[in-house]
Amino acid sequence: MKGVVIAKKNKGWQSAFTIRNYLGNAGGIERTFPLYSPSLLGLTVLEHRPVRRAKLYYLRNRKPSEYRVQ
Repeated sequence: MKGVVIAKKNKGWQSAFTIRNYLGNAGGIERTFPLYSPSLLGLTVLEHRPVRRAKLYYLRNRKPSEYRVQ
């Protein structure tokens, strides 16, 4: 799944991250994945942008063109 990581929770083995993506008619989709899940095969960083906050929840109110990953 492609998308923007809007949050990361660090709690040892219970660490997780949340990805937000926009899918046409479905609108904004958010999924939370456990970091140490055996079903997670790998992570790839496609683009890195500078941010000033740890949690990017403000992207929920933005237009998809402002946060979409190409």
